Amino acid sequence: MGTLKGMVDMLEKLVSDKANLIEGQLARAQATITPEQHAELESAFKHFDKNKNSALNKLEFGAAMKSLDFSEEAMAASFDKYADGSGETASISFEAFVTIVLQQYKDKDTLEGLLAAFATLANDKDTLLPSALKENLKPAHAEFLQGKMTLASEGYEYEAFVESVYGDGSDLDRSLTMAFTKKQGGGK
Repeated sequence: MGTLKGMVDMLEKLVSDKANLIEGQLARAQATITPEQHAELESAFKHFDKNKNSALNKLEFGAAMKSLDFSEEAMAASFDKYADGSGETASISFEAFVTIVLQQYKDKDTLEGLLAAFATLANDKDTLLPSALKENLKPAHAEFLQGKMTLASEGYEYEAFVESVYGDGSDLDRSLTMAFTKKQGGGK
């Protein structure tokens, strides 16, 4: 009976691992990052990989996630879900780390968060000056937004744009949303 239970446990682990792989791939497909953001995540991962084994143990992972301003609840659940091994030997690979970070950004990606990011760029005004876009964003992102927002006499009206993004599943690039969140201090 012991071997049958062991085989069932192994099968459950295999199914769980495959489900996590699929979930990770879906998270990556839904949230893209720029090469610069990927390099930044890789740098953070390497910085916290103190024993240089290309994996983060629970303590290293916790420190990395805290540096990115993610909650402790998210850290614990994510580590347990994506860790290779168990107990003292459990660790997170770089791929799992990226997946977790993308999921955290996705979870933070809300209408209210994007409105707050625009409000920060607009100095808490209802319109955003063209100069604020150019000074705070990459030229391609600023140009994209200028093409999507309505220009009023005081500047670009961002509230209607944000509502259209979340109301109809518009084509706002997630990396752009992450850039706004990062600018307002939602990520490092």
